[in-house]
Amino acid sequence: MTLQEQYDDAMFDFSRGEFDRAIGKLKNILAQDAANFDAQLALGMAFYRQGDFAAAIAEGHKAEKLRPKEQLVHTNLSLFYMKSGDKVTAEHHGLQARIAGWREDAAKARESGEKISGDPELEMAGTKPQPMKLPAKFPDQPWKKKSCGTDGVSSSQFLFNHGWTRMDTDEHGWKRWLELVGRASPRAGRCLQLGCFGSRGRSPHRN
Repeated sequence: MTLQEQYDDAMFDFSRGEFDRAIGKLKNILAQDAANFDAQLALGMAFYRQGDFAAAIAEGHKAEKLRPKEQLVHTNLSLFYMKSGDKVTAEHHGLQARIAGWREDAAKARESGEKISGDPELEMAGTKPQPMKLPAKFPDQPWKKKSCGTDGVSSSQFLFNHGWTRMDTDEHGWKRWLELVGRASPRAGRCLQLGCFGSRGRSPHRN
């Protein structure tokens, strides 16, 4: 059997809770290849499952020597020390596990070309944002009252320009005034009903 096949066989026993058999097979693999990290890591966990925390810690440190910055190594050691009652050392390895996790995330980000927050060199090399350009012409503002067709002149001046005099104040003159406004500027005639004409809807002789 190859080492990989022996490892798979040992992990099958581990999954069934047969830790003694798994430990024997894992030790056999390490006797052939002392640098087999997966077997060394699994051996420490097998001792932990047996309740032999001292042996689990010893085997865990052997795995740490093989890969000192591996997150799973420090995660296991933190668990082993916590169960053995050494909370201080457990917290130390817990911190090391978090640091290893951050280091792995940063390495993955570099490989994918993503920007790493807090790295000034990468931030300087990044693309600078383009300045915002203001539009040449702003859109219309519908909330502002528009002209009603009198071209900015007062209602009296507008009517005078179109033949109206202040003497036309009887009922007939008023009707004539409305007709005149409607002919001169239909929009002004409509605005008159809304009170937006120069005199705000009052009769012209009161302007």
